[in-house]
Amino acid sequence: KAADAARQQLAAIQQAQAERVKAQQTAEAALKEVQDAAQQKLSAAAAAKKAADEAAAAQKQREDAQKIAETEAAAAQKLAVEKARVAEEARKAATDNLQAAKQQQALAQRSDAEAQDLQRTIADRQRAVAEAAKAVAALETSRKQIEATVKQSEIDAATAQADIDRIRAAEQVQKMAEEAEKNRIAREAELKRIADQAAAATKAAADAQKALQEAQRQFEEAEKARQRVTQEAAAVSKGAPIPQPSAIPATSPSAKAAATPETALAMQATAKNPSLSVGVPKAKVDQTLENSLGMKFAPVGNVLFSVWLTRVQDFNAFAKASGLRSSAWMQPGFKQGPDHPVVNVSWNDAMAFCRWLTEKEHKEGLLSANEAYRLPTDLEWSKAVGLPDEDARTPELRDMDVPDQYPWGTQWPPPQGTGNYTGEETGSDVAIKGYDDGFAWTSPVGSFAANKLGLYDMGGNVWQWCMDWWNDDHRQKVLRGGSWYNGALKLSLLSSCRVHLAPDTYTDNYGFRVVLASDAGKGTRR
Repeated sequence: KAADAARQQLAAIQQAQAERVKAQQTAEAALKEVQDAAQQKLSAAAAAKKAADEAAAAQKQREDAQKIAETEAAAAQKLAVEKARVAEEARKAATDNLQAAKQQQALAQRSDAEAQDLQRTIADRQRAVAEAAKAVAALETSRKQIEATVKQSEIDAATAQADIDRIRAAEQVQKMAEEAEKNRIAREAELKRIADQAAAATKAAADAQKALQEAQRQFEEAEKARQRVTQEAAAVSKGAPIPQPSAIPATSPSAKAAATPETALAMQATAKNPSLSVGVPKAKVDQTLENSLGMKFAPVGNVLFSVWLTRVQDFNAFAKASGLRSSAWMQPGFKQGPDHPVVNVSWNDAMAFCRWLTEKEHKEGLLSANEAYRLPTDLEWSKAVGLPDEDARTPELRDMDVPDQYPWGTQWPPPQGTGNYTGEETGSDVAIKGYDDGFAWTSPVGSFAANKLGLYDMGGNVWQWCMDWWNDDHRQKVLRGGSWYNGALKLSLLSSCRVHLAPDTYTDNYGFRVVLASDAGKGTRR
């Protein structure tokens, strides 16, 4: 019995030991499963982290590429502006003499080559934009992979906000790519303008020989006209009466005398100040003739010229009243005050201002039905700057047809205080040597002396839009007068110098002045 009991006890011990071995194996299997699960979690987390790191690296590469593209685009834009200035000045240098024409032709050829270089530069910028778009696509792919990992891992749930931030960054990159495309289109437009100017310079060089053959005859005629103008100016300075313009229809059936813009504004001035006499003012404007915006006027031929360029404060009144959508005129890139000439305005903007001011003063009873504001015609502007009569039919044919005559006279360089040009105050390579007007950008209207007709800034400060088309193609409008951006190239400062651009063009040295006319449509069909 004792032996049986011992055998039973031994069997029980062996069974217990077998159960412990089995339990230990079960525990080890469970531990291995836990370890395997933990390892899978760690592997998933490592993969998610690697994907996030790769996405961040891709985003940084894209940002670096975008910065490089923007820097190079800015350099290309600056180069394009500089080439435009060189092409414009080179075109006008062609009329100095035959040798200058040959040099201008060579410069035009160089401008063509530089234009081709700019085209290649723009193509490089386009490739940079395409690469940026590829980087955006790669970033989007990485984002989708990360989102798939997030669904399978609790650890990636903590990085959801970072994924959202990356999505927003991708959207911002897309916007930047769109802006880059807009800049590319703008650069292509600027390049086209340079190419057009280079082509015009080449044509001017080809025509130089013919123009030089006519130069002597034109100079003799100009000299006779200059002597006639000088005699008239001398008579004015001695108090002689100014020749009156041809009659203009009366402003109303009850009028007893022909009503001109001069008499209309004079009557307005008299209504404000009874001590003023009614009549056409002298050339020096010995009365204050103002409109509802405080713009002053002086007679030139059959119209009244604004003595000042249209100011920021004048254009601001128009913009507020009309709800003008364009804001370029408020952002010239340099500081301006209310009395500075408005810039960054196109021919279309200037005409809209004239229509608004006309309607405003018609409603206020300050203008008669046949009176209106408009831009001066090319020939009216020539008369206002003191040029003799010009016979050529279009502004293109009249361009630089009077040699060695500037808004201040005939001497070169201009006397100090003549006007706002590119002087040594700018530090520019094309500054007029020894000339310093004190203004690197625009200057307040009336900062320099008026001409004999009482008009300010007929040379310098800003180019001034005129009514006329450049030629019979009816594609470009005329600007006169030079600007703060023009300097040592003498031809660009001639009183007879014109530039021509599309009516919707604007930049930081284009502005305008208005005239008041009874024959409001005069010049609009040129």
